[in-house]
Amino acid sequence: MLNEFIHVTQRPKFKKFFKQKDVQVLMDVLDTHAELITITSNIEKCRDSKDNVLLSLAVDGKADYLLTGDKDLLELDNIGSTKIQTIADFLNRSK
Repeated sequence: MLNEFIHVTQRPKFKKFFKQKDVQVLMDVLDTHAELITITSNIEKCRDSKDNVLLSLAVDGKADYLLTGDKDLLELDNIGSTKIQTIADFLNRSK
């Protein structure tokens, strides 16, 4: 999953938002503080099958929220007890 994140930050669409130095700092922080989750469930509810791994990860990691801009994920609204929403909606509700 972390490799996918690094790969995505290098896409032209996102590269303007992610400086390589900032990505490395984030990776260092995650390496120190992140909890690694072993995916054991196999959820297949998303229209885009490539996104199902995120649903499984959210459930197995007992995540409260899955923050995304992906419309295929957002249309699900939730998976188990995990609420799926945009970052903007999350920030607006937490004010």
